[in-house]
Amino acid sequence: PSPNLRSQAWPQPSDEASEAAASVLLVLVQHGTWDQRLRVIATATSFLAEAPVPESWDYETPKPVAGRSSLGFHDEFVNCVRNSTGYMGLLNRGNTCYMNSTMQQLFLCGSFRSAVLQAQPPPQPKLDRGDGDGKAAPDPGEVLRQAQRLFWFMQESESGVCSTDGLVNACKTLRLEFPVEKQNDASEFFDKLCDRLDETVKFEAGSGLQKPSAAFRVRE
Repeated sequence: PSPNLRSQAWPQPSDEASEAAASVLLVLVQHGTWDQRLRVIATATSFLAEAPVPESWDYETPKPVAGRSSLGFHDEFVNCVRNSTGYMGLLNRGNTCYMNSTMQQLFLCGSFRSAVLQAQPPPQPKLDRGDGDGKAAPDPGEVLRQAQRLFWFMQESESGVCSTDGLVNACKTLRLEFPVEKQNDASEFFDKLCDRLDETVKFEAGSGLQKPSAAFRVRE
């Protein structure tokens, strides 16, 4: 019978031992027989299912608490600084992990990030001062402005976390299959985000800049 992993005191291996063990597992998974691969996966799954859950993770920000600051962050996040990785966390608004993960990957694509940050968004619509209700018309450039804001904070801010409220609200105009705060398909969000950015970016003549989606064109 397999041992009870929760009640067993496991030794803490050194970095060298961990690397050696990981190398063996990788070799078995890549070059082993089918039965060997199944045994590795079954053993790892069993271990993870019974292993105690750590009280905290060194790469996660604290859980949000009730109350918001004037900056739009939860109080615990106001003084949160970047950790040693140099990367910034994005706050989840409901079930917006599909959006956060997509924006983080796009940020790491240097040519896409540059195209977004250097683009000139269209002028914001003016408020209706006539016989209307005094509200501004829908702003097609707001998605671009909020994407620029998010990328700028991810690139330049010393904070370790950034609010995504502005981008979440702006992306309501993308007409995703489900409300933007709910879980959506990341590929659908990616497609509609790129379409909107391409439609709204403005470049000066002769600038040599390209639209964001040009970063993903296949070169012949």
